[in-house]
Amino acid sequence: MARGDSLFILFSKFIDGVPITWNLCSKKRSISGTTWSSTMVLETSVDAFVFGANKTSNNNLHTVYKPGGLLHKYYDGFIWSNAQQINETSETAYSLGFTSQSNDLYAMWKDGNNNYLKYRQYDAAPLAPANYSVSAYQSGTNYYPKLTWQLNNEPDVRNKSSNAYKIERRTRLLNGIWSSWSLLANLSGTTSAYIDYSIGNASGGDREAEYRLTAIDIGNNSSPSQSVVIDYGFDRAEKTVVNGIVREYSINQNYPNPFNPSTKISYSIKEEGLVTLKVYDVLGKEVATLVNENKAVGNYEVDFNASHLSSGIYYYKIIAGDFVQTRKMILIK
Repeated sequence: MARGDSLFILFSKFIDGVPITWNLCSKKRSISGTTWSSTMVLETSVDAFVFGANKTSNNNLHTVYKPGGLLHKYYDGFIWSNAQQINETSETAYSLGFTSQSNDLYAMWKDGNNNYLKYRQYDAAPLAPANYSVSAYQSGTNYYPKLTWQLNNEPDVRNKSSNAYKIERRTRLLNGIWSSWSLLANLSGTTSAYIDYSIGNASGGDREAEYRLTAIDIGNNSSPSQSVVIDYGFDRAEKTVVNGIVREYSINQNYPNPFNPSTKISYSIKEEGLVTLKVYDVLGKEVATLVNENKAVGNYEVDFNASHLSSGIYYYKIIAGDFVQTRKMILIK
């Protein structure tokens, strides 16, 4: 088994004597090396044919073995733990099966006192859902926050029909005070997406919504929470037009964002005049001029194609009369 930059081997070693015994032993070496360490004895007088080894997601090494009953030890990168018995004291175990999933451990064996198969699980807290993100989902003329994540591989999360993923939400005005967290949804272990239809006009506005996602297993153990934030509130359909009159200058968050390689930027002009709209990299270097001309009063939209640029953060800046505003966008290739 590999752990970090080391390779471990667990084995039973024959000890000739009276009586004949076997020891459970371990050796290690660097993955790139060729020389094994000296033998470390983990337990004496074990059953040579009843032991198993596995690694969990937290990088701990585990072994279950039989000197009489079934014992468990783990290695955390520094020392091996003390042994813990996992079956009944009076029971003799045979035909051991031992496996792991994420940080959970599973053992099954035959009870030597009868014909029963027995099973035991170490139920660790689930891992935090991976690849958690939020984007704007379009339905008709509106946009809603859409959350996506990678399903947990723990069976005791994935097999739950409800309350496997808990989504909570809080909101605030931009740079304002966050509201309290409120429960938004409890979802099954096979659900990897959620659309919040209670908030409209996502990815453009004067408010923010933060979504907190937690995985919960059948033992009610909770994973660390993951959070994502999206802005919302600006009405894309109405923009800033009231009875056909543009009341103010504005420039909206580009959509989609993040993008690859094209995105759209919309803006509004309340007085005729020269308008410039330029894109800059994080060092302030101009990389594109999208608009540089007189514009009449109205609402406009321009496409930005960044196929010639590398992934990263960019800024777009509009100047129209006394109105100057800069927004950030993210290119991901």
